[in-house]
Amino acid sequence: MARIGNDFRVMWEDMSEDVRALYGKRYMDYHIKQATDSIPTASFHLTPVLDAITNALFSNKPQIRYLVPGSSHWYDIYRVRRFAYCMEFDFSLKK
Repeated sequence: MARIGNDFRVMWEDMSEDVRALYGKRYMDYHIKQATDSIPTASFHLTPVLDAITNALFSNKPQIRYLVPGSSHWYDIYRVRRFAYCMEFDFSLKK
């Protein structure tokens, strides 16, 4: 988990002042928290993901979307939260 926080901090430090001003520290902190909170619900095995990628690449009729098992929820709560936050953030920019 410390590595994820470190990676985000490095990205923040490497951003230009304009980009930092646009997104703000609160936005970055939110995504650090979301990334670290999602770790316990993630699968430790990449096999389902690799199978889905292989199927998408080699299938004559690939699916539009591939859902892979591995989360401890019946839906990906962190994906839903990120989507909702991004929609809220986009809406605030339009004001």
